[in-house]
Amino acid sequence: MANEGMTPREIVETANRLLVSKRGLEAVERFFSPSYVEHNHATPGGNLEGFVAMLKEMGFTEEAPNGRELALHIDRVICEGDLVLIHQHIDEPGMPTTVFMDLFRVEDGLIAEHWDAIQTVPENPTNTRVAMF
Repeated sequence: MANEGMTPREIVETANRLLVSKRGLEAVERFFSPSYVEHNHATPGGNLEGFVAMLKEMGFTEEAPNGRELALHIDRVICEGDLVLIHQHIDEPGMPTTVFMDLFRVEDGLIAEHWDAIQTVPENPTNTRVAMF
């Protein structure tokens, strides 16, 4: 089994931090299954090849890193068996905060599947009582 001794939570959190730090190819090599399934509609093919192409295009790889300064904040993590749900937000200078709900399925020590919901924090929210994260 890949990543022996790591919990699904540790696998997902480590891969997530590598992706945000523009080390996407390392994350894919170490933590993603060759048969990875991506449910985000913007990922070509919904597979690992499309995911890697998207990472390269967006500048989240070692070969062509973007100049964006992203601060990742993991707000909540819920784990149940092979499923890991992360509620997180990213701050970027000059941009609105973006909130993510990411659900990962880990199989044999590798990320096998991913679903997400992404939302930008509005500048003037109607709900001012509680934050989105």
